[in-house]
Amino acid sequence: MISAEQVIKKKKKWITDVVVGCNFCPFAGKELKNDTIRYHIETSSDRKVCLQVFINECIYLNNNISTETTLIIFPNSFEQFDDYLDLVELAEKLL
Repeated sequence: MISAEQVIKKKKKWITDVVVGCNFCPFAGKELKNDTIRYHIETSSDRKVCLQVFINECIYLNNNISTETTLIIFPNSFEQFDDYLDLVELAEKLL
C-alpha cells in the first residue's frame, strides 16, 4: 500500500508537470511555489463521507486565509471518471 506522503508527492509532481507545465491553470504555479495548497487524502469511497470532507475543506479554507486551495485526493475511489463527475455535481449542489 502506498503511503500518504507518496500519494501527495505524486500529486505534486502531476500538478507541476501537467497543471503548471501545460498551463491549464495560470495561478497554480504561484501557489505551488508558495506552498499554499493543502492536500487532503480521503480513503473512504462512501459518497456522503466524501461530500462531508468537501464541506469540511470549504470551511477550513474559509477559516485559514494562508491556504489558497485544497486538493482532495481520493486514492481508493472514483476510478471511473463519470463517478467522479457525479461527485462533483453533488458537491456543486451543496455549495
